[in-house]
Amino acid sequence: MKKILLFILTILVSHITFSQCMVIEIPLTERINKASIIIEGEVISKQGFWDAKRQNIFTVNTIKPFKNFKGVLFNNTTVDIITMGGTVGLNRLDISNALKLNIGDVGLFILKDSPVALTKRGNFLTTVEGAQGFVKYDTSAVSYTHLTLPTNR
Repeated sequence: MKKILLFILTILVSHITFSQCMVIEIPLTERINKASIIIEGEVISKQGFWDAKRQNIFTVNTIKPFKNFKGVLFNNTTVDIITMGGTVGLNRLDISNALKLNIGDVGLFILKDSPVALTKRGNFLTTVEGAQGFVKYDTSAVSYTHLTLPTNR
């Protein structure tokens, strides 16, 4: 009886643990429809800030846009995107499934207005559907393909 109970408990715990880590992929068309701004750009800086209630840490990632595909930008030189987690002084907050951007990351940002109030003032955006709102480009794999077309004889 103890072995059966232990087996059932093990299955329940593993199921609960697994279900906490699942991310449901949202189709690209749905993400695009939810977005107010879509840009292509590069992360040029990042800095951590407390929220207005000083309960959570967020990172403000400054993006240099290369191209605007949708929406109107607040200013044409940079865009500030908020992501969950970050570092302020000796305090750090890690969110396992949150988008983590690094300086130099280049890609497509699918954005909407951010509902987060920070201690820093500004016009902030956030990605649509968290980490799925950023499509990172692999800049190390740039190559040129030469196409040879057959000639009719």
